[in-house]
Amino acid sequence: MTSKPHDMKTIDQILSLPDSGEFLMEVHDKHESLIKSMDDFVETNSKEATGSFTIKLNYKLDRAGMFQIAAKCDAKEPQKPAATAVAWQGGEGRITPANPAQLKMEIRDVSPGETELRTAG
Repeated sequence: MTSKPHDMKTIDQILSLPDSGEFLMEVHDKHESLIKSMDDFVETNSKEATGSFTIKLNYKLDRAGMFQIAAKCDAKEPQKPAATAVAWQGGEGRITPANPAQLKMEIRDVSPGETELRTAG
């Protein structure tokens, strides 16, 4: 099979066919958004970010040699970590934020004392 002058040889040429080039712009925009969201995730959560980017092309070839190309791209951005909390078992099937094994210290008033201040000498 010999190559002709109008034959497309690179994937970006093929990706520019669907929707008259709009699909290729969608690929670029979604990919850029994915990279930004991963960077934001690392900055916000101080954790490693994972994501994925998928381009799917479905081809249909008829007897006359005409291809139909259905193109789709999808980005999977990092998921926010689940909200967490610590609580202990309370009474009557409830939970409490206070650790029952920890001493409870009451808040008391601290008034200025009558002690005379001395200088070091």
